[in-house]
Amino acid sequence: KTAWAFMQEALCENPQKAPCGDCGSCRRVEQRQHESILFVQPDGPQIKAEQAQAILSFLQLQSIRQYRFVLI
Repeated sequence: KTAWAFMQEALCENPQKAPCGDCGSCRRVEQRQHESILFVQPDGPQIKAEQAQAILSFLQLQSIRQYRFVLI
């Protein structure tokens, strides 16, 4: 929950009241659908090579926002 709250604050479109909870960015984080966040669920105690490759690909994409997050 703490990580999601931090990401919501960082990605909020209203810097005076971040996180505002009302802007499109805050709502997408709440719904776990934000384009600047990649959530990786480990398959067992480690992430797999395919998951690591997905992380690298995600980080190489051109970012619309200032921040990009990977949550494992």
